[in-house]
Amino acid sequence: MKNRIAGFLAFALIFGADWVYAQGYTFKVMASSNNPLLKSTNKPLTAGTSLQATDQVIVKEKGYLSLAHKSGGTVQISKAGTYSVAELEKNMLASRSSASSKLLSYVISEVSKGQEDNINQKKYAYMNVTGSVERSTKSLINVFLPQHSKVFEPKINLAWESVVGNKTYVVTLQNEFSEVLKKITTQDTTITIDFNDNALKGSDIVSIIINAKERNLTTPHEAFGLKRVDADEAANFKKMYEAFQKENMTESNPAFAKLAEAMFFEEHEYYMDALRCYNEAVKLAGEDAEPYVIARNQYLMRRNIGTLKEFEEAKANK
Repeated sequence: MKNRIAGFLAFALIFGADWVYAQGYTFKVMASSNNPLLKSTNKPLTAGTSLQATDQVIVKEKGYLSLAHKSGGTVQISKAGTYSVAELEKNMLASRSSASSKLLSYVISEVSKGQEDNINQKKYAYMNVTGSVERSTKSLINVFLPQHSKVFEPKINLAWESVVGNKTYVVTLQNEFSEVLKKITTQDTTITIDFNDNALKGSDIVSIIINAKERNLTTPHEAFGLKRVDADEAANFKKMYEAFQKENMTESNPAFAKLAEAMFFEEHEYYMDALRCYNEAVKLAGEDAEPYVIARNQYLMRRNIGTLKEFEEAKANK
C-alpha cells in the first residue's frame, strides 16, 4: 500500500516559461497526480502547463488531472483514459450552459469500480505524495509555514493550529545568530509580522519559534526561517514579477489568475507569498473552490507546510 501511495503524485518544482508568456491556450493544468501525460510528447503534465485544443492527454489508473479553462470553468479527471482537449472543452461548456455556476467544474470520475475507488468520494487518499505528510523536522505545534522562504511582501501572516488546553502563545523572532529581536504574546492563532518593523531591520534572516505557554510546547528552533533578499535580487525579481503580472492580467478568471501568481511565487521560492495567493485563489473561486483547494493542498504537501490532518486520516483509512 505504501508503495502504491508513493507513486500517486509527481509535482512540478519548475513551471516553465509557457506559464507566464503563453499567448493562447484552451486549458492550463492546475493540479495532477500519478504523472498524466501529453500524448504528442509523452511528457508529464505538471502545474502550469498550457494545453491547446489540438492536444490529447493521457490519465493513468489512480491518476488525477485538474484543468482550468480560459473562460473560467474547470475540468477534473480521475478516470483512466486518453482525452481530447477539444472534447473536454466542448463537454465542459455544454455542462456549464445548463447551470448557473460561472466556474462550473466538469467532472469525469472513476465510478465503474464503485465508491471505494471514486476520487470524488475519497479525494484525499488520491492526493497523497509519499505517505509521509509531516515536515522533516517534526513540530510539536502545527504551524502553516515552510521551513524556509524568501520574502517579497513585507507583511507576512503566520498561522498555526490551536493546542488543546492552551490559551497563550509566545512568538519569538530571532536573527541568524539566535539573538532575540522581538517577542509577541497572543491568545490568537495568527499574527502578522512586518519586516519594516524597526526591531527586524538589519536582519537578513528571521527565525520563528512559537511556544504554547500553558502546555510548554515549542516548535523546533531550526524549523522556520524567513529571508529578506538583498537589494539587487529584490530589484531583479520585481522586474520579473511586473512582467508576469502584465501578462497575467489577461486571465479572464480571477481565481485562476491568482493561482498563476501563487505558482509564480513558488517557482522563485517566495513560499509565504505563494501561500497567500493560493488562499486568495480559493476565496475568489467561491462555491466552485474544490479544484483550487486541491491545488493548494498539493502545494502544502509539496512544501511540507503544516501536517494536513485530512491526508493522514485518508492514509489511515486506506
